[in-house]
Amino acid sequence: MISLRKAMEDYLTMRQSLGFKLRDMGYNLRHFVSFMEKNGSSIITTELALRWAQQPPDVQPAHWAARLSFVRSFARYWSATDPRTEIPPMGLLPYRTKRATPYIYSNEEIQQLLKAARNLPPTTGLRPWTYYTLLGLMAVTGMRISEVVRLDGADVDLKQGLLTVRLTKFSKSRLIPCIHPLSKSSSFISIGGISFIPGL
Repeated sequence: MISLRKAMEDYLTMRQSLGFKLRDMGYNLRHFVSFMEKNGSSIITTELALRWAQQPPDVQPAHWAARLSFVRSFARYWSATDPRTEIPPMGLLPYRTKRATPYIYSNEEIQQLLKAARNLPPTTGLRPWTYYTLLGLMAVTGMRISEVVRLDGADVDLKQGLLTVRLTKFSKSRLIPCIHPLSKSSSFISIGGISFIPGL
């Protein structure tokens, strides 16, 4: 029988080939297998999975539940090869997600931010206009900052007044209509072949 570590790497490779992003899962499952090895166990048990998942002790329960879900997913896969594997049941680590209350800027605050952006040094360079456009786009479209900074010239259709936001949350893309003043502002930033949102 192959080792648990080899099985875990095969599992991650299989998931990756199906298009899943595995940054958190890969990190956590490698950490879990190291924990298993340190405890001299090659059999996944609910008790060991729980003990590992509830580390560190000073984080939100949602963090523990996420860690346990990674193990559950791998255990389900590995149980087809090793029937001694225990699959931790759902609901072992109940939690309530605590979401931060979003802060909504008033129109006055947005105007103050835009004014401050226009006064960034050097006032004759592109930096003030870059931040002015960045903040303006976020304010009028609701785009995330990561979406704005990933835009390039091919994503901007000034004639149609459309922005294409690619690979957003859940790897989807969407079109965002631009109002006329925003299109005019954006065209200023693209003068001289400079990209729509210059590097910050």
